[in-house]
Formats: sequence, structure tokens, C-alpha cells
Amino acid sequence: MTKRIISLLLAVLLFAALPMMQPKAFAAGEKIEITIGAETVKDICNNNGLDYEFCKAAILKLNGWTDESAFTTLTYGKKFYIPKTNQDAADFLGVALPDSLKPKAKGETQTYTVVKNDTLIGICEKLKLDYGKCKAAIMKLNGWSDYNLLTLHVGDKIKLPKSDADAAVIAASATGSATGTATGGIFLPTDGAVAAYMVPHVVKTGETLYGICVENGIDFNRYINLIMKASGLKSATIYTGDIVFIPSASATSGATSVITHIVKGGETVYGICQTYGIDFNTKYNMIVALNPNTNINNIHSGDVLYLPKGGTTGTGTGTGTGTGTGTVTGGGAGGYTPASPATPVTQKNPTAKEGVMFYLKEYTVVTDDTVYNLLKPAGFNGEYFNYYVNVMLAASGRATFSNLKTGDKILLATNSSAGAKIVATGVKVKDGDTVIKMCTAAGISYDDNATLIAKLNPGVNLSSIKTGDIIVLPKKA
Repeated sequence: MTKRIISLLLAVLLFAALPMMQPKAFAAGEKIEITIGAETVKDICNNNGLDYEFCKAAILKLNGWTDESAFTTLTYGKKFYIPKTNQDAADFLGVALPDSLKPKAKGETQTYTVVKNDTLIGICEKLKLDYGKCKAAIMKLNGWSDYNLLTLHVGDKIKLPKSDADAAVIAASATGSATGTATGGIFLPTDGAVAAYMVPHVVKTGETLYGICVENGIDFNRYINLIMKASGLKSATIYTGDIVFIPSASATSGATSVITHIVKGGETVYGICQTYGIDFNTKYNMIVALNPNTNINNIHSGDVLYLPKGGTTGTGTGTGTGTGTGTVTGGGAGGYTPASPATPVTQKNPTAKEGVMFYLKEYTVVTDDTVYNLLKPAGFNGEYFNYYVNVMLAASGRATFSNLKTGDKILLATNSSAGAKIVATGVKVKDGDTVIKMCTAAGISYDDNATLIAKLNPGVNLSSIKTGDIIVLPKKA
């Protein structure tokens, strides 16, 4: 009986010790089981893409071994564990993987099919790519010039890098400044560089937009929207004597140079136009046409803008390796010498004054409306244009006006009180006033109107106002 009890106790103790005899669990990483053959542990690491010197400590821990001498005692057919990757070894050891062992990007790509309302920036966001980091790679993969970025069409298949790291590899492999296409030299944007030309065409009897495009070797489907917007056309119907603008890779008499500009912090389209001597008001429609994927009322540092710059025809020195007319990036083209890089221009704001400054009324968008044209009757389309746009965005609860469509309701800035919902009113700060206190006195909720109040008072530190300051508040009409 005693022997049976002792045997039972030994069995229990042996069973309890079994977990201690098994290899340790591979925490926070993956492992693979290896059956030893004629190879050494170092050979096995090399064959599995592991760095032996870095991974040997993980192998020891994973198998419950104390030192490397265990490697020499492995016999044929013996099974043991190794980490699946160097990163798994690092995770198991609780250390960072050395940069030298991190996987290198190979410049891998993916294909995307364009759907309705897609923009290149939006596509990058969908695929978790940084547009700024990937743009040069996307251009190279698709053989695009910057000008081709203006239009995407439903069904287009475009190539993109799989990751930002892959984009860097792809972009670094480019030769020269870029590759070329049949429509002209491709370039990486430079302030003042000429991307293309908009050539005026006087319509002759019997001509159609389609026929004009065919005659000039232009893809009608790709450029019809650009041509119509740049020419101020509301339909594709044209008449004898009309002047339409068509895109071209080379300059002819009367051509408008389409120049590029890389936006810098604090710049506005209005200020950029002033830098290049471009009349913002008369060129507005063409600017919008040339930048369909950009909200020109809300530009950001790093954005590339296309601007219509008038000039005479002429020649210049092209860069890039494409066939056709090269892109000019230095000496000028069409008799135009690029201005020096723009100095950042901050948004201009009307001076705050006591009393009514302007009104905001509800407006229902109709076909062919643009924010610029809506603000024009009140004279708000000039140097303070961006101020009024930002106020309208905040009041309308929108992030952008670039996607306006017929039937949308917005709050429109106007100088008429008719139908006004909100009165932008300048109020003088009194002793002891805070913005919240002033809102309460005006019968409005600061919490509900904080964003709008900030847009009405750009550049003002609303947390430290002082007696005598004038703060613009959105009072109910």
C-alpha cells in the first residue's frame, strides 16, 4: 500500500513538472518548429532569413536553454524552436529591432480603379498613403506630367506605391528630374515653371468643340471640362466668333502660359496671383478650371497650383527627357521670366469696426454657381475674399465649398440685410469683458458659435482681449 502511495505521489510531481520541461511560450511573436539535420543552428538561421547574432538569445530563451553550448548538443532529428522573423525575436526579447535588420522596401506597387468623385489626394487617403510623400512616385509609375494630374476619369486604372516607404524607393530610382511623355517634357514642379499653354481658338462656322479637339490632337473626353470652364462656357454649344481656350504643350500667338506654384505657409491664391502679376478677378474662372482637384479657397503648404500667366510666344530651354516640347524651368518661355519665389502672403482681413459689418443669409445653390461669383455682387471677391469664404464655411458647417452641388443650402456673406440670418457685428470690449461674457450679453451661445467667432476674428487671441478692442460677433438678425 505504501509503495502505491509513493508511486502516485511521484506521478503527480512528474505531471506538475511537465510544463517546466516544455519550451517557453513565444510571447508577442511567432515561432516555427525546426527539425535538426546536418545543419548548424547558424545555418538554419541564415536559411530562414534570421540574423544569427541577434536571434540566438531569443532561441535560447524560447527553448529554455542557458547558453550556446546547447547548440552543439543537438542531435539529428531533434526538434526545437526559432523565431519566425528578426522582428519576432525582438518582440520576444522586449528590445527594438536594429535599423540594419528592418525590412527594406522594394518599391512594390498596387493598382487602383478610379470611381466617381475620386481625387488623387482622396485615393491616397483611402489607401493610407501620404500624398505629399507619394506624389513623385505616382507620377513616375503612371508616366504622368504634373499637368496630367488635373483630371482623373471613372474607370481609369492607376498605379500607386504600396506604402510610403515603397514610394521613396520608386521616386529615388527616377533618372533626371522625371521621365517624358508624348505630350511634352515632364518635370517636378518649380515655382514659375511653365507646365503647358492655353491657346485661344476663334470658332469658325460649322466647328464643334469635338472637332476642334480632334483637329488639335486633344483627347476630347479628358479635357472637355477644362476647356469649357477655362472658356466660361455653360454648355458644349459654341457659335461662330466665340473664343475657346484649348490646352497645348507648345506656345502659339496669344497663348496663355500655365505656370506652376508650390504653396508656402500662409499664402492665399489672391496673394500668389499678385506676386506673379496675375489679375485674380479676371482670371478666376480659368484658375478654377486649371485646379479642379484643389479647393482654391482652402490651399495648404505643399499644394501645387496651376496659374494662367499671359505672355508673348518665344522659346526656352526645356528639361526632362520626354519627346515633344520640353518644360521650361529657368530661362523663361513665351517671353516670360519667372518672378522670384513668392513671399508668404497672409490672409487679408477687413478692419473690425463697431456696428454692422456684413450679413449672412441662407442661399440655395443653383447650377453653375461658384463662391467667387456669389460674393461678387457684394464686392466681397477682392482682397478679403478668403476671409469671407472661411466665415461662410464655419457658418455653413462645411469643410469645403469644392463639392457644392445644386440644391445645397449655405450661408452667404452679403451687404444686404434682406433675408439675413446672422449679422456680423463689431462690439467694443469693456472693462472686465471676456468673449463668453460678451456672447451672453449679445444673446448667443459661445459653445455653439466658437468656430464661427474664431473665423470672424482671425489673428485675434480671444483668450486675452483688452478694453477697447473690437470683437466681431455673429448676432441673430
